[in-house]
Amino acid sequence: MSLSLTCAGDSAEWTVNRFSSYGYLTRCATWGSMTGPTCYINGQSFIDGVYWCETATGLFSNAVNITGTYNNTIVDFPVHPVTEGQPVTLRCKWTTELNLAVISFYKNDKLIQNDTRGEFFIPAVSKSDEGFYKCGRKGRMQRSAGSTSPASWMSIKDVQSAATLSVSPDRAQHFITDTMSLSLTCAGDSAEWTVNRFSSYGYLTRCATWGSMTGPTCYINGQSFIDGVYWCETATGLFSNAVNITGTYNNTIVDFPVHPVTEGQPVTLRCKWTTELNLAVISFYKNDKLIQNDTRGEFFIPAVSKSDEGFYKCGRKGRMQRSAGSTSPASWMSCRYRLVHANNPSLCPNCCCWNSSVCPSQKASTR
Repeated sequence: MSLSLTCAGDSAEWTVNRFSSYGYLTRCATWGSMTGPTCYINGQSFIDGVYWCETATGLFSNAVNITGTYNNTIVDFPVHPVTEGQPVTLRCKWTTELNLAVISFYKNDKLIQNDTRGEFFIPAVSKSDEGFYKCGRKGRMQRSAGSTSPASWMSIKDVQSAATLSVSPDRAQHFITDTMSLSLTCAGDSAEWTVNRFSSYGYLTRCATWGSMTGPTCYINGQSFIDGVYWCETATGLFSNAVNITGTYNNTIVDFPVHPVTEGQPVTLRCKWTTELNLAVISFYKNDKLIQNDTRGEFFIPAVSKSDEGFYKCGRKGRMQRSAGSTSPASWMSCRYRLVHANNPSLCPNCCCWNSSVCPSQKASTR
C-alpha cells in the first residue's frame, strides 16, 4: 500500500495531521514521511481516521475521512464531496482478478446494481445519491472471506437538503445514562420520514429497531444509543443532512452544536459533567492543544472562521482531577462557509469568497 496526501496553499510549512479511529491525534512525522507538502504512508502505518493539513500559524485545510481494509475488495469513489449535477463512477476493486464475476453495488445496504460491469455510473449526482456505498462480488469465490467491501459515505456538495434533521438536546456529545433522552426530528416535504443510523460498529438500521418513531421524531434512551451517523430518509428516496452523534459513559462532555456553525457567527463551547465540582479549573483543547485553562467552564468564539474547525474536548482539575472520566471525548466542530458577493468581498471580510481574482486566499486543500 502506498498513499500520499498533499497540502496546497499559501504556506511552505504544512504538516498532515490524523485523528484516528482509536481517538488519537498525531502528525505525519510519527507514522509516515513528510516530504515538502506531501505525507507518504505505507500499509504498516495506516490507520482509519480523519486527515487534514495544518500549519504552526493555525491555517487548516478541509478534512477527509479515509478507510483501509484487509479485505480483498474495496469500493472506489472520490474522497471529497461530489458537486451536485456532476457525473461520478463508483468502481469495485479487488486484490485478485476474478473473470466473469457478478458485481453487486449497494447503497445503504440496498442492492442497486448486479451485473459483470464492475462499476456503477451516476450521470448527474443529486442529494438523493448521498449515502453509504459498498460492493461485493459473486462467482467461484463468492463465499471467500473479504468478498464485500466496507461501506463508505459519499457526500454531495452545494445542494439544498430535502429535509433537515434537528437534534434535542442540540449537541454533538451526550451522557449515556439510564435517564438519557434524545430526540431526532425530521422536517421537510413528507409525512413519512424515518431516522436511520449507521453505527460505529458498521451496521445500518432504522429508528424502529432501537428507538421509538412517533410522527417525524425518533426518541432514543440510554439503553439503545450507539455512536454513529444519523439522518432522515423516506421510502421515495428523499434525504436530510447527516449528523455524527457521540455518547459517553464518562462524567464529562464538551457541549457545542451538532450542526456546522456558519462562518462569522458566534459559538460557545461548554464543559458539562454529571457531578458538580466547585472551583474546578476547566481546560479546553483543540486538536489536543490547550487553548484555555480557567474556572469559567466555557470557551467563546465571537465570530467563527474556518481556522476554528477541529476536534475539541475539555477536562477538569481540582479534587477530582485524577478520577475516571474527567476528560471528555473529542468531537469535530465544523464551520460552514457563508458566501459573499464575488465582486465585493469587503461586505463580509470574515466570510468565504469563491472568486480567486478578487478575493484573498483563505483556505488550503488536500488532494
